[in-house]
Amino acid sequence: DLFAPAPDASVEFQHQQYAEFLAAEYLIERQVSRPQVRALLGVQADGLVPGLVIAVAAWLAALKPALAEDLILRNALAFAQAGIELPSHDLRAAVVGGLLAAAASGEIDPVPRLDLASLAHPELETQLARHLAGSPARPEPVWWIAMLAAAGTCRGHAPALLREALSAQRPDWVRRAAVTALAVLGHDEDLGQLRPLLVLDRNQDPDDELLSAVIGTL
Repeated sequence: DLFAPAPDASVEFQHQQYAEFLAAEYLIERQVSRPQVRALLGVQADGLVPGLVIAVAAWLAALKPALAEDLILRNALAFAQAGIELPSHDLRAAVVGGLLAAAASGEIDPVPRLDLASLAHPELETQLARHLAGSPARPEPVWWIAMLAAAGTCRGHAPALLREALSAQRPDWVRRAAVTALAVLGHDEDLGQLRPLLVLDRNQDPDDELLSAVIGTL
């Protein structure tokens, strides 16, 4: 059902995204300007969009990119979590760029079980390569790169992710992400090189995070 009963003989939307889509469509029909969009959505001085209206912003980006594309960089994670597919490859690349920039600055942490498949675009492998070049200093970008590479089936990144999986300098949660991505991207030869992770001692893998990841991958 689209609606459910509400007080005072009214109804309310069962699924909030219908309301958010219609709100975005209404703004487009009224031919609002970009400054009006920012005012109506209550965009903060630092560019952050309040969480309650982020889906309206995402629908605006999907329906008329020019109205909301400037909001993506500071709200990339919220756009990724909104569950609204962006039809433009440029917009998807902008969200990916925003995620990696935020991860590199420590503004966002890994978000397990976040479906990133909708952010895949033809230049994703090249875009990730630019961020992976030189091995990022922080671990967070590597986690996001691994998840995005798996979501976009970027097989060219299998060798780099294998190095990350085998690197004792990376935290276990980053190495586990690399192992998980290799399950999608790696060939048998790549996966075979993960076998040393099956015999790590308690100091090297105290919670068996890598052991369980490699068992699942192999």
